[in-house]
Amino acid sequence: MIKKMLRLLVIMLIGFWTVGGRAQQQSGENQHRERRREQNQAGQRGARPQWNPEQMRQRWMENIKERLQPSDEEWKVIQPRLEKVMTLSRQATAMRMMGPWWSGERPGTPSGQTASQEMSPVQKAASELESVLANKESKPAEINAKLTALRETRQKAKKELSEAQAALKEILTPRQEAQLVLMGLLE
Repeated sequence: MIKKMLRLLVIMLIGFWTVGGRAQQQSGENQHRERRREQNQAGQRGARPQWNPEQMRQRWMENIKERLQPSDEEWKVIQPRLEKVMTLSRQATAMRMMGPWWSGERPGTPSGQTASQEMSPVQKAASELESVLANKESKPAEINAKLTALRETRQKAKKELSEAQAALKEILTPRQEAQLVLMGLLE
């Protein structure tokens, strides 16, 4: 009798597990179909949403503001310094990697034309070094000159970043400073 009840319980559990998994899978498929239908209605069949750097920056700033919890008056002082730190941080660490997608070139664009024409000094120096390296007949002196220029440009960018970070730290509470350190915006 107990064995029959255990078997029945096991069979019921397996049945519930199977039905539950199937229902979850169908729910996910329904959500996917719904998204596709909405995209089709919007004329975006199979298209990915466009990446908008300004929207991304705005969301990032809202997230930071929420974490720092400054008053409106404090935020008016913090925001410009924070934006400067963020910009300099991107510029100081910007690296160009080999290949069209990493260098900013897009398939179908004329050679040398990039998707974003504004490059930081570090990116420009890295691009110049890449150009020299791409030329198989470049002399070691040319390579060393471009390598030195890249290193010097990076050092200058890091110094500017350190100064901007120090200016930002001056106006932050210890809690706000700790939040920005955790977020990787301050050292």
